[in-house]
Amino acid sequence: MSSMYHLERDGRAGDRAIASQSIKAGDLVLSSMALSTLLLPAEKGVRCDQCLGSPSSNVKLRRCSGCISYWYCGVECQNTAWKGHHKRICKRLPAYMSKHHDLLPKAISDAIMVAQLVAEHLTSETASTISLKSRTDGELSAEPSLDLSSPLAALLSLSPAQRSQLHPFVPPIPVSHDLLPSLVQHLFDTIENNHFVVTSPYLKTIANGVFPLASRSFNHACLPNACPSYRTENALVYMDVRALRNMKPGTEICLSYIDPALPHETRQKVLQHSYGFTCECERCLMEQKLIPFPSVPAQLAPVEMKLRDFVFPDLLTSGRLTIPLSTGLPLQNHNIDQFPRHFLPLLVHTYLPALSEAFSSVSHEGRHAEGITKGVTLLALYFLIYPRNYPLIGLHALEVAKVAWNSVVTSDLSPTAVADSCRTVTDLLVICRSTLQMSMRDMVKDSPSPYEEVMMLEKIVQKEGDN
Repeated sequence: MSSMYHLERDGRAGDRAIASQSIKAGDLVLSSMALSTLLLPAEKGVRCDQCLGSPSSNVKLRRCSGCISYWYCGVECQNTAWKGHHKRICKRLPAYMSKHHDLLPKAISDAIMVAQLVAEHLTSETASTISLKSRTDGELSAEPSLDLSSPLAALLSLSPAQRSQLHPFVPPIPVSHDLLPSLVQHLFDTIENNHFVVTSPYLKTIANGVFPLASRSFNHACLPNACPSYRTENALVYMDVRALRNMKPGTEICLSYIDPALPHETRQKVLQHSYGFTCECERCLMEQKLIPFPSVPAQLAPVEMKLRDFVFPDLLTSGRLTIPLSTGLPLQNHNIDQFPRHFLPLLVHTYLPALSEAFSSVSHEGRHAEGITKGVTLLALYFLIYPRNYPLIGLHALEVAKVAWNSVVTSDLSPTAVADSCRTVTDLLVICRSTLQMSMRDMVKDSPSPYEEVMMLEKIVQKEGDN
């Protein structure tokens, strides 16, 4: 799979990915091609169904004339999809969608992903080489002799979901009559709880994807030390898993299957509903002891000022937003028990969404000074609750940098105030660039990308400084 880690059996969590060597923050732990991806309905006609990219304004998506359900950004993507799977499902898709229009969208999506997967990777010849056995619970699983470095074999080795009447089995598009129905249903049930949400460079969910090697390897933690990003190469979608922090040999490498900033109770409900387990990671056990958190104080300004000064101590002395040392941040240094108790009210489930909404509102209303304060407060909170180098930290720093720059171009500021604002923009762009370089180096195509926005702002601020 990867020289960076090996799998060890664990009686509670199945396999665990254990670092085989020292790993540095930003190192590529695994690069894995998707076996199947499917855009969300809202992204259909907006993004390419093959590479998932959002084309620039001078490129028009081309719609498949056969099924009128798939769009492509160019000949390469259209040919790749056609040769891979689309020629076997194209003509069958309209009648299939009409027949199953009353089913839940999630079930239909899973069925189409299975159809694409079967069409591209499971001919009658390859299916005959796959050996499935019945387990004691009546389910099927791959024989231990399968080469689990193969993505298809890794997928078949995963535990399937327990289907309910709310999520019934939907027979996929009949692209092959040679496959055992039990094999097709096994794939359908396995995809239910072994797929990833594919995100854009701005962390917007755009598609679902099947990446069996990652599913096989990485367990969940609410304070992960690695995270995935998604890129396109030769019209194919890849997941890149990069380390968020330095790791010693023997460290388990974990991803977060959900947003780590979600409240404890919400995380547990989502993980139980979507993946069928209760999380007992270090963070969850600590938060369980502290719940219920103290109420959010009526006067937020004092505690928010303490938060900014705690995360960005240079604000007090030089007014600079320098990247905080991880040793001073409990969660980033995995010293969970040392989380400052006076910041616990900020973990109440209503606080973060309210602060995020306030930042967005005042920024769009042109109240730039207030927007910068709200934005820096939210950035400090992100540093406090997310793992170091988590991509959302960098993306939010970019948003605050835009607000700070807007204050320069739309306000009548003194030369000193302009210089101060430009320094703030520069500091925020440094945070953004350094964070994204660790976690999101190559990404699915968006126009413009976060890196393009960073470079554009850097040039503008440099030009302002030269003047």
